Amino acid sequence: MNFILFFCYILFPRRPGQFGACFIPELCKPDDVKLYAARPGCRLWLADTQGTVKSTHIFRDPLSSGVPEIPLLAAGRLQPQQEGFQFGKLLWMVNNNLVSWSSSALVVLDPVNNRCLCRQGKLSGVEDVAVVPETEEIFLLRRHADARVIRISNRPEVLRKG
Repeated sequence: MNFILFFCYILFPRRPGQFGACFIPELCKPDDVKLYAARPGCRLWLADTQGTVKSTHIFRDPLSSGVPEIPLLAAGRLQPQQEGFQFGKLLWMVNNNLVSWSSSALVVLDPVNNRCLCRQGKLSGVEDVAVVPETEEIFLLRRHADARVIRISNRPEVLRKG
């Protein structure tokens, strides 16, 4: 596979902004690997390893109040939700879910069922995000914030004494 040609083809036509992409590994053969690419308008393209776009997934208003909000404990000062959220970089999570974020919001997406699983739209200064698939944790790195690192998890953190 010519990776450079593949990269150019998937992201054509080029759009202004920071849009990410990620591969979804499959346990089968390499031809079954999927690539999701973020596009303007809260859309995702699903492509194969040949660079052919197989489908477009449209997520209407992923920050709406109908989507469960991710609760944050000790996150510092939060800000009102910003308008105009767009998918940015994409990271793979378990169960073929995706995480996307901007400087002020984060969403967890289920592209197979075309729905937003949860969201947090009151953040500020998000610089980067890391996902730990084995523990289903998400870590946010923020600039100029009371809480520089935020851990999002279904499991409480256990603090050990001594």
